[in-house]
Amino acid sequence: MQTNDSKLDSYSDPSNTQDILKQISNTADLGGVREILDKVFPTWIVGMIPNYSKDYPHLQNNWDLICKKLGVERTSILVVENIVQDEHHVLIQTFAELLCRSGFCVRRKSEFFPCYKCGAALPTQILYDLMKEKMSHNIPKNWGTTCSTC
Repeated sequence: MQTNDSKLDSYSDPSNTQDILKQISNTADLGGVREILDKVFPTWIVGMIPNYSKDYPHLQNNWDLICKKLGVERTSILVVENIVQDEHHVLIQTFAELLCRSGFCVRRKSEFFPCYKCGAALPTQILYDLMKEKMSHNIPKNWGTTCSTC
Protein backbone atom coordinates (compact mmCIF):
# COMPACT_ATOMS: atom_id res chain seq x y z
CA MET A 1 0.00 0.00 0.00
CA GLN A 2 1.58 3.29 -1.08
CA THR A 3 1.08 6.38 1.00
CA ASN A 4 0.49 9.93 -0.17
CA ASP A 5 3.03 11.31 2.31
CA SER A 6 6.16 12.18 0.31
CA LYS A 7 8.41 11.64 3.35
CA LEU A 8 7.22 8.06 3.63
CA ASP A 9 7.32 7.49 -0.12
CA SER A 10 10.96 8.55 -0.25
CA TYR A 11 11.80 5.51 1.90
CA SER A 12 9.74 2.97 -0.03
CA ASP A 13 11.60 0.09 -1.63
CA PRO A 14 13.23 1.07 -4.92
CA SER A 15 12.80 -1.12 -8.00
CA ASN A 16 16.27 -2.66 -7.44
CA THR A 17 15.61 -3.70 -3.83
CA GLN A 18 16.61 -7.33 -4.41
CA ASP A 19 19.97 -6.22 -5.85
CA ILE A 20 20.56 -3.95 -2.86
CA LEU A 21 19.68 -6.75 -0.43
CA LYS A 22 22.28 -8.95 -2.21
CA GLN A 23 24.86 -6.14 -1.89
CA ILE A 24 24.11 -5.90 1.83
CA SER A 25 24.47 -9.66 2.33
CA ASN A 26 27.84 -9.57 0.55
CA THR A 27 29.12 -6.68 2.66
CA ALA A 28 31.72 -7.63 5.24
CA ASP A 29 31.09 -4.96 7.87
CA LEU A 30 28.77 -2.28 9.18
CA GLY A 31 30.79 0.43 7.44
CA GLY A 32 29.92 -1.13 4.10
CA VAL A 33 26.26 -1.39 5.07
CA ARG A 34 26.29 2.28 6.05
CA GLU A 35 27.76 3.22 2.65
CA ILE A 36 24.93 1.38 0.90
CA LEU A 37 22.37 2.97 3.23
CA ASP A 38 23.73 6.46 2.56
CA LYS A 39 23.58 5.89 -1.22
CA VAL A 40 20.04 4.50 -1.23
CA PHE A 41 18.47 6.66 1.51
CA PRO A 42 20.87 9.58 2.15
CA THR A 43 18.40 11.58 4.28
CA TRP A 44 17.07 8.74 6.45
CA ILE A 45 19.41 9.19 9.43
CA VAL A 46 18.86 12.67 10.86
CA GLY A 47 20.89 12.49 14.06
CA MET A 48 22.72 10.52 16.72
CA ILE A 49 22.18 10.74 20.48
CA PRO A 50 24.59 9.01 22.88
CA ASN A 51 22.04 7.79 25.45
CA TYR A 52 18.59 8.23 26.94
CA SER A 53 17.89 10.82 29.63
CA LYS A 54 18.31 9.56 33.18
CA ASP A 55 14.65 10.58 33.61
CA TYR A 56 13.75 7.48 31.56
CA PRO A 57 15.93 4.68 33.00
CA HIS A 58 13.61 1.97 31.67
CA LEU A 59 14.47 2.99 28.09
CA GLN A 60 18.21 2.78 28.78
CA ASN A 61 17.76 -0.52 30.64
CA ASN A 62 15.78 -2.04 27.76
CA TRP A 63 18.46 -1.02 25.27
CA ASP A 64 21.19 -2.44 27.53
CA LEU A 65 19.26 -5.70 27.86
CA ILE A 66 18.80 -6.05 24.11
CA CYS A 67 22.50 -5.41 23.48
CA LYS A 68 23.44 -7.95 26.16
CA LYS A 69 21.16 -10.59 24.60
CA LEU A 70 22.68 -9.88 21.17
CA GLY A 71 26.21 -9.93 22.57
CA VAL A 72 27.07 -6.47 21.24
CA GLU A 73 28.23 -3.21 22.76
CA ARG A 74 25.75 -0.36 22.96
CA THR A 75 26.60 2.39 20.47
CA SER A 76 24.24 5.32 19.84
CA ILE A 77 20.61 6.14 19.37
CA LEU A 78 20.10 6.77 15.66
CA VAL A 79 17.30 9.21 15.02
CA VAL A 80 15.71 8.53 11.65
CA GLU A 81 13.03 10.18 9.56
CA ASN A 82 10.65 7.25 9.81
CA ILE A 83 10.35 3.47 9.90
CA VAL A 84 7.37 1.95 8.17
CA GLN A 85 6.47 -1.68 8.83
CA ASP A 86 4.89 -2.91 5.61
CA GLU A 87 5.73 -4.84 2.46
CA HIS A 88 6.81 -1.66 0.61
CA HIS A 89 9.55 -0.78 3.11
CA VAL A 90 11.53 -4.02 3.40
CA LEU A 91 14.85 -2.27 2.74
CA ILE A 92 14.40 0.32 5.50
CA GLN A 93 13.34 -2.47 7.86
CA THR A 94 16.48 -4.44 6.90
CA PHE A 95 18.75 -1.44 7.55
CA ALA A 96 17.05 -0.79 10.90
CA GLU A 97 17.42 -4.45 11.93
CA LEU A 98 21.11 -4.56 10.98
CA LEU A 99 21.81 -1.36 12.88
CA CYS A 100 19.96 -2.65 15.95
CA ARG A 101 21.89 -5.91 15.83
CA SER A 102 25.08 -3.81 15.82
CA GLY A 103 24.20 -2.01 19.07
CA PHE A 104 22.35 1.01 17.74
CA CYS A 105 18.90 1.97 18.93
CA VAL A 106 16.90 3.19 15.92
CA ARG A 107 14.18 5.69 16.82
CA ARG A 108 11.91 7.96 14.76
CA LYS A 109 12.41 11.72 14.97
CA SER A 110 8.71 11.96 15.77
CA GLU A 111 9.45 10.05 19.00
CA PHE A 112 12.71 11.43 20.40
CA PHE A 113 14.88 14.54 20.41
CA PRO A 114 18.04 15.57 22.31
CA CYS A 115 17.82 17.47 25.60
CA TYR A 116 18.58 21.12 24.87
CA LYS A 117 21.22 21.18 27.61
CA CYS A 118 22.98 17.80 27.82
CA GLY A 119 21.99 16.09 24.56
CA ALA A 120 20.41 12.94 26.09
CA ALA A 121 17.35 11.50 24.34
CA LEU A 122 13.96 12.71 25.54
CA PRO A 123 10.56 11.63 24.23
CA THR A 124 8.48 14.07 22.23
CA GLN A 125 5.35 15.35 23.96
CA ILE A 126 3.18 12.93 21.98
CA LEU A 127 5.24 9.92 23.04
CA TYR A 128 5.50 11.22 26.61
CA ASP A 129 1.70 11.48 26.83
CA LEU A 130 1.35 7.92 25.53
CA MET A 131 3.96 6.65 27.99
CA LYS A 132 2.29 8.49 30.86
CA GLU A 133 -1.04 6.92 29.98
CA LYS A 134 0.45 3.41 29.85
CA MET A 135 3.02 3.54 32.68
CA SER A 136 2.68 6.66 34.78
CA HIS A 137 4.83 5.34 37.65
CA ASN A 138 8.05 5.10 35.57
CA ILE A 139 8.23 8.54 34.00
CA PRO A 140 8.63 12.13 35.17
CA LYS A 141 5.57 13.97 36.39
CA ASN A 142 5.87 16.61 33.66
CA TRP A 143 7.18 16.64 30.09
CA GLY A 144 10.01 18.99 29.19
CA THR A 145 12.63 19.86 26.60
CA THR A 146 15.43 19.29 29.11
CA CYS A 147 16.21 16.57 31.63
CA SER A 148 15.01 17.18 35.18
CA THR A 149 18.65 17.40 36.31
CA CYS A 150 19.77 19.87 33.65
